[in-house]
Amino acid sequence: MELTLSAETNVTAESVIAAAKNLTSDGSSTVTVEQFWKLEFAVPADANVSELAAILEARCQETSPECKLTLVSSGRRALQSDNITATTTGAAATTNTTTTVVLVRQLTSGSLTEEILGINSSGVSLTSEGLEGVGVQLIVTQAGGADEAAALLNGSLSQEQVQTYSADNVNNFDMTTPSPLS
Repeated sequence: MELTLSAETNVTAESVIAAAKNLTSDGSSTVTVEQFWKLEFAVPADANVSELAAILEARCQETSPECKLTLVSSGRRALQSDNITATTTGAAATTNTTTTVVLVRQLTSGSLTEEILGINSSGVSLTSEGLEGVGVQLIVTQAGGADEAAALLNGSLSQEQVQTYSADNVNNFDMTTPSPLS
């Protein structure tokens, strides 16, 4: 599902999870809320980009144990080491470069726009940071086949129902469903 918030809203993960779980009363449901933080940081000529990226990931994991660093899609040169991938920009190995990564972390409580604690005191020189988005995933498990799944998507999980329910139950919050499953 896609999530739209007004800029001045302080919507909490708890309210989003409760709203999403209440969309269906049949079967069991699991709701996951994730933040996507885009970070750009300076990489000195004598530094290892993968080590700097690992420091950022570790700092995020101090408050969000499942936090993961992911690659920013780009046509630029990518470096990979120890399952951490980062994209760098810069002229030559003897000059400072910048690297852009995305940290993805799950939220179970607090504001959807809550910053990653301590990320600015990690020792890595951030040149920019910003919340790129919030993802909400609702997984519903219910006995049945394709007909039952279609009925669910046309009923309590239809785009209209999701939009109405989320707007009525979470202040300044709009959740929409993606295109129907094929």
